[in-house]
Amino acid sequence: MKALSILAVLLFLISCVPVQREYYLPTNEEHAHETKSCGSVPGGGYSKEIAQGARLAVSGTNRDNDLWLHFQFVVTDGYTLKFESNKVRVSAGKSISREETINDSSGEKYPSLNPMEPMTGGTKQLYIANLKVTNFNHHRFTLKMPSANLNSQEYIIEPIDFYLVSRKGIMTCIQ
Repeated sequence: MKALSILAVLLFLISCVPVQREYYLPTNEEHAHETKSCGSVPGGGYSKEIAQGARLAVSGTNRDNDLWLHFQFVVTDGYTLKFESNKVRVSAGKSISREETINDSSGEKYPSLNPMEPMTGGTKQLYIANLKVTNFNHHRFTLKMPSANLNSQEYIIEPIDFYLVSRKGIMTCIQ
């Protein structure tokens, strides 16, 4: 029995892998959220209620010199959310500014949607969009979203400033 216990502990220990993760957090700590997954692998991003009935969450990572933005739109039953445009502006410093389009193919192999299409709360409340911004690898950037329309009322989303963080964690294959 003791041998089995030792073997179980050894298997658990070798299934734990240290990882270094880089991701973006908003400079406004009120809207920052950090998470842990797969053991204690760090992650995080921005989360804010647009208005009663809709929430926006944005997370960002760098992969192969590209910025990946992951959007989640949560819409409560009885509400409909859509954006005035499917264009976002990503800028770094004073001289780098790019307009990017979110659509059903902007996430390449990852699911995405066109934010100008109505997102209705009810049986489906979570909507996901992904955006790959090629050759955009900066320690700080600003994201400007288009205006949101929630049940025919317009809401302006303030620009979101992000900064790159690097955190260590332990990934466990056995949970």
